[in-house]
Amino acid sequence: MAKCRITVLRRMANHDLIEEYRHKTVAPCGLFEDGQEFIIDRWDESPDGFCEWAWADIHKKLMLVVGEAEFVPEPIRQAGMMIACCTDGFRPVVFKMERLD
Repeated sequence: MAKCRITVLRRMANHDLIEEYRHKTVAPCGLFEDGQEFIIDRWDESPDGFCEWAWADIHKKLMLVVGEAEFVPEPIRQAGMMIACCTDGFRPVVFKMERLD
């Protein structure tokens, strides 16, 4: 399997949704830092310190990246790369996944 770099592009907080639907204010996800990188050489287990919920959310696209799939469900400027996001509607985290040849 090809190695893959997962980079945290951005952590966000949707303050309008938080204010309307949460009991308390929350900050962006504290499990990651913007710019944080993870290098993986296995797709079947998450790297140390990686949120299991986020891993489950990005795993499908990650398999396309590391599997060198020809079919890409969205147009990306760079081959071997995809952008994915965890599904936390209040505090989403955006990841870039790149195959390292």
